[in-house]
Amino acid sequence: MTAYLRAHGRSRQTLSYCRRLLEPILAHLSDAGLGQISEIFDGDPPHKPRGCIAQAWSVGEILRVMSEELAADPHPGQRESEKTESKSRRR
Repeated sequence: MTAYLRAHGRSRQTLSYCRRLLEPILAHLSDAGLGQISEIFDGDPPHKPRGCIAQAWSVGEILRVMSEELAADPHPGQRESEKTESKSRRR
């Protein structure tokens, strides 16, 4: 998602598209392990889950994308360079 948004910009359309991409993953939270995301999925439809039923980095990446990439802009007047500086200081 991060690469897509950097390449295509953060318009309403691109953010909406990215949110739609997450819908199947969010629906999966109630499939295998409640509130978890499986380790891997088949690449071809119907993208059947495989491996372990709960993978921390899978859940972590979805949370990161939702909070850092798709959340409402907490600093609407701030320039992109200032946002990057602010993120660097937090790490």
